[in-house]
Amino acid sequence: MAGFRAVGAAFVVLNLLGLLALRAGNWLFWVVLAVNAAQAAGVRMVPFEMFEAAEEAYGWVGVLPSAITDGGALILALIMLARIVMVLRQRYARGAALPSNQPTQ
Repeated sequence: MAGFRAVGAAFVVLNLLGLLALRAGNWLFWVVLAVNAAQAAGVRMVPFEMFEAAEEAYGWVGVLPSAITDGGALILALIMLARIVMVLRQRYARGAALPSNQPTQ
């Protein structure tokens, strides 16, 4: 149980880093995407018995914290991936597949 709490606390800190995404550079986009993808994978990584124990102890409300945070992370990761696809399509349509600061070969 302590391990799950430690992982949860780490994700809280990493999600706070995501709040800087509006002001930071491009590198933070990739960090936030990785954090959200890892958090969304939590539904598959956490043993099902953990969810059963939470439901037995607290009812369906016991599953809400994980469902909300992991589900929200999945939605955000999918939105970010869709944005990547959209930007790449726009660049290919303009004939500029590489960012302007990248050398061409």
